[in-house]
Amino acid sequence: MQDLCAIEVVREMRPQVCWPRTKVNSAIIHILPNPAKHKLVGDLAFFHAFMRTLFQHRRKFLRGVIVNSFRDQLDKSAIDEALGPFDLPPDARAEQLSVKTLIALSKAVQQHRSHQGEV
Repeated sequence: MQDLCAIEVVREMRPQVCWPRTKVNSAIIHILPNPAKHKLVGDLAFFHAFMRTLFQHRRKFLRGVIVNSFRDQLDKSAIDEALGPFDLPPDARAEQLSVKTLIALSKAVQQHRSHQGEV
């Protein structure tokens, strides 16, 4: 949601206000679509598919997830080239990255994917 919308927590609520009573705190949030953020993402379909792929395996190392997910489209050297500018540690995981980094990473992988297809 953070990649496309402005999100604001309106109110936090304790478990006692819910029926049936929950075991966690809840929140009311306000979600407002933001066209400027939408433009930053670029190809929305690829971005969502990329995010779905990364977060299905969010506890696994990022490079390994990308290598396995795109093995039919990118060789390991192209993936390393796409990851290079991000200076991520070898044990980086998707859940550790900021939204801004995830958007940029998605664009880098997509760009390398299209270049690999031209070769």
